[in-house]
Amino acid sequence: MSWSAVRTTPYGTARGTARPGGVATSDPSVVASGSGRIDVFVRGSDNALWHRSGDGAGTWKAWESLDGVLVGAPAAASCAPGHLDVFAQGTDRGLWQKSLNGTPWNVWTSLRGYWTGNPGAVCPPGGGGNVTLVERGPDLALWNTSTPGT
Repeated sequence: MSWSAVRTTPYGTARGTARPGGVATSDPSVVASGSGRIDVFVRGSDNALWHRSGDGAGTWKAWESLDGVLVGAPAAASCAPGHLDVFAQGTDRGLWQKSLNGTPWNVWTSLRGYWTGNPGAVCPPGGGGNVTLVERGPDLALWNTSTPGT
């Protein structure tokens, strides 16, 4: 195992092989969207969704802003090679989806609702391209739904 950052601190040095870089104000969501491709999504310091892809061996493309105003961490899923769906909570506390099926990225789409936590997203086996989402509601219960992926 190797870490992807090299930092010198008062406590020592951490060494790694490749660093995706960037400034994140949320936990990352990472998904494999095809053979030899890793996609990383974070909320940036401007509260927008940011995306960076790499080959898994240390080569990274430049960060790209996918716009939006997020209040928490995004969740990404890939139900087929080259297809990406990202979900995030907006300032209205609703869930929003941004998708890629080729180029360019689709506009943000509202999935409505009122949520109190960061979403979880997964493409279940045999799901037919649907993404299962899990979210915490204002009643503190977990809610799930299925929505079409790209």
